[in-house]
Amino acid sequence: HRSVELIGGHTEIVPGLVRPILVGMMLGDAAPHELIRPGEAQPGDVLLVTKGLAIEGTALLARERAGVLQERIGGDLVRAAARLLDEPGISIVAEAEIARCTGQVTALHDPTEGGFASAVRELAIVSGAGVEIDAEAVPILDETRAVAEALGIDPLGMLASGSLLIATRAEGVSSIVRDIEAAGIPVSVVGRLTDDPQYASLI
Repeated sequence: HRSVELIGGHTEIVPGLVRPILVGMMLGDAAPHELIRPGEAQPGDVLLVTKGLAIEGTALLARERAGVLQERIGGDLVRAAARLLDEPGISIVAEAEIARCTGQVTALHDPTEGGFASAVRELAIVSGAGVEIDAEAVPILDETRAVAEALGIDPLGMLASGSLLIATRAEGVSSIVRDIEAAGIPVSVVGRLTDDPQYASLI
């Protein structure tokens, strides 16, 4: 069983600050053999992504720009987009644990600010590799596509919490896909790392 412990705290009064702000962080511990260290992915590794892109960005825009979006895409799509924050939600803990337990993962990254495009590039940079992404294979939910088109936003750059980017050797793809899909979580093969660190392509 895992537990959560309070390890510190601080309060203060700041002139001009009229509302409370709560800041927190969580730290986890792991045995050395459980760690997946940055930079372990290599050229030739296959990239996979779970669920769909920009789940959080889609939901937040649907909630904050509801009036504009209802006029452009209709209330049903706006409501469906807003619900993404709860279903499927933005946690990637389940698929990260499943992928790690296969023993086939070389890198994991949770795309957030900067979206999927930035996350892919960050993973490639720390691995000393380039990257090639198959645009047709990248999973974009109907709600995300509708919101992005209505607001003139590229889904690849939208706030992307809710999906997990996974790198694995080619021989690990089948077991990772099998185990994640068995848990009812969609996962797609979207590209690969290349041996040219200056190379980044969307094909």
